[in-house]
Amino acid sequence: DTIVANGALTGTDEEVVAIMKKVTSLLKPGGVVFFVGIEPIGKVDGPEKVYNEILQQIEDAKRLGGEEPTRNVPATFINKSLDNLGLNVFSSVHFPISPTLDDVRETTNGGKSWIDESDVLEPDMKKQYIAKLDDLMKRTARVAKVGAVFAREYQYIVAAELPGDGTMKKESVIEPTVYQPKVWNEVE
Repeated sequence: DTIVANGALTGTDEEVVAIMKKVTSLLKPGGVVFFVGIEPIGKVDGPEKVYNEILQQIEDAKRLGGEEPTRNVPATFINKSLDNLGLNVFSSVHFPISPTLDDVRETTNGGKSWIDESDVLEPDMKKQYIAKLDDLMKRTARVAKVGAVFAREYQYIVAAELPGDGTMKKESVIEPTVYQPKVWNEVE
């Protein structure tokens, strides 16, 4: 059997491990599970850091509003946890995400809607956050004129197998590799 869990691994470390235990308990020996998630965003020093600033502003507003923001869990944590649960992690791959201007706009508008609809944030605080997001969106538009922006964000896919009956557990992959597209040479 095969299980695909896409976007299920956010929260505290304990919550994530509990989800992994539940999901992997459904596997039969020899079964495979794929966990798909997003790495926490890395630090960016260039003009692309404006995307990180937008995400930080939205997260700050949600914290002030009493909501615990979504926390992405690194692939290395997933890999180690699956290994500790007795699974063989046989693949762990990062895929760079390069949001387009439309992607950033959608994220920004979602944050602005949350702020606007908040019953906890004061009107002046809402105006300040929305004005800051509008300013960051203008800066993003200038940065993204050339196309998608890589802001050190990665999606990952981790694949692990529950050893079959009588099968020895193998050494797991702990560090993810970065996806490298294959280049096909045409034969003349």
